[in-house]
Amino acid sequence: QPLPLYLIAGLMVLYNFEPQIFPRHITEKRLASIKRHACTHILLDLFSLTALIHFSGGVENPFIFYFIFHLVIASIILSKKVSYILAALNTVLLSSLIFLEYYQILPHHHLNNFLPTPLWQDPIYVASVLFVFTSTLFFSVYLATTITDTARVRETETRDLKENLEGKVLELEAARKEVLFERNKLKSIIECMQEGVVFVDERNQVAL
Repeated sequence: QPLPLYLIAGLMVLYNFEPQIFPRHITEKRLASIKRHACTHILLDLFSLTALIHFSGGVENPFIFYFIFHLVIASIILSKKVSYILAALNTVLLSSLIFLEYYQILPHHHLNNFLPTPLWQDPIYVASVLFVFTSTLFFSVYLATTITDTARVRETETRDLKENLEGKVLELEAARKEVLFERNKLKSIIECMQEGVVFVDERNQVAL
C-alpha cells in the first residue's frame, strides 16, 4: 500500500524544508543551537526512514544502507560521541524492526516482483544483513569522525599560525615605526647642528 509511504515522504519533505521556509530563524542561531537543530533533523530522518523501510520490504529492502548517509553527515557536523550514539540508535531501530517483523509482531510488507522468494524469515539472510549493516555503519562513522577530527586539528593549527603571523606582522610594523621615528629624530638633530659641527682628523687638525 503506497499511502503510508507517501505520507511519510511528505512529512520528511516538510520538516527538511523548514530551514528554507524560515531561513532567518536558522541564521540568527548560535553554533550550539544549529548543532542541536541538525541533530533533531537527523533523529527525525532516522525514525522516518525506519518507517519507510517497514512499509517497503523491511530487511528485504536494499535501501536500508541509505542510513549511512545520515551518520556520515552527523560525523561531520556533530561530535564523535553523538555520532556513535546515533549509530547505536540506528542499529537498535533497524534491528528492532527486523526482529518484530521476523516474529510477526509487526506485519511484513513484501516487495512484490522484486525478490523471487521471501527472505525476511530466513535467519541466515537476516543475520547477514544485520552484521553487514552494523559493521558498515560503525566503520563509516569511524572513518568520517577520524577524517573530521584530523581536519579540525589542521584547521586549529592553521588558525593559530595565522594569529601568530598577524602578531609578528604587528610587531614588525611597530618596530618599523620606531626605527623610522629614531631616524627622523637623528636626521633633524644633524640638520640643526650642521653649521656648528667641526670635523677633525686623527692629528686633531681641523679638516672641515
